[in-house]
Amino acid sequence: METKIFNGKDTILELLSEIEAIDPEMLPPPFPLEKGDRSLGFVTDVFIKKVSCFCNFTKREARRLQIDMEALGEDPKNNPEFIKLRHKYDTVVEFQWILLRSSTNFWTGDIGIRKNWEIVEPKSSQNDGDVPAKIIKLLGL
Repeated sequence: METKIFNGKDTILELLSEIEAIDPEMLPPPFPLEKGDRSLGFVTDVFIKKVSCFCNFTKREARRLQIDMEALGEDPKNNPEFIKLRHKYDTVVEFQWILLRSSTNFWTGDIGIRKNWEIVEPKSSQNDGDVPAKIIKLLGL
């Protein structure tokens, strides 16, 4: 029996290939600008748009598979394809956030992306001298 040697770099290159094949306007950010959002700029980098669309696509496909499996009475958490999609999404969404933060040099507070590719600091994360929303939630207040 031949032993196959795993090459982690190949896995990352394959993922980058999947991202590169995505249409950057296939599934753009769906959420409208919310009252109080502070604009940090707009996504102009095509690769960041592709990463974001890949995240949206992968999340949608995982949800579709989950719904199909649940309709059949199966637990998606036992399905390797569902788990693979969730792991891809979880990994690539973190890349999305670091790319957005790098493009705006915004490293503190929450960051979001809205329709028309607007990058924002959501109102809920802005520190206006009061206790930040995350701390309030953590303390159960």
